[in-house]
Amino acid sequence: MAKLKREPMSTHVVDASALIALILEKPGWEEVAERLEHAHMIAPHVLEYELMHAVRRRIDKEPKHAHLYMQRLVDMLTLTTLRLVDVLFIEVVPLALTTDLSGYDASYLWLAKELGLPLVTLDHDLRAAAAVTLSQN
Repeated sequence: MAKLKREPMSTHVVDASALIALILEKPGWEEVAERLEHAHMIAPHVLEYELMHAVRRRIDKEPKHAHLYMQRLVDMLTLTTLRLVDVLFIEVVPLALTTDLSGYDASYLWLAKELGLPLVTLDHDLRAAAAVTLSQN
């Protein structure tokens, strides 16, 4: 019997921009899907609220697809490969100030730095801040 090759599961911190692209099929979703194909994902709890907000806004524009977008949201948030965690706000705020990121975005960056994991994002400002901050680990 032939042995199946299994890709090792990597772990990435993933931000809302990346998962919103997947849920809503926004530009860049293919890149995100490829990077996360064999990955465990970890994100701060703020991810849930950012995804809900993005889906709500899309439903406002395309109410006939409400069920589809809601199902994709539920599917994303119930993936067994996605783990939501708390962040230390006392450390996130100074990081937000030094990187000029929002508290939301700084939460993803802090988590990636704290865990020593790569960050998957489509957000240009967050990606630039991660290039500097994560290279200092």
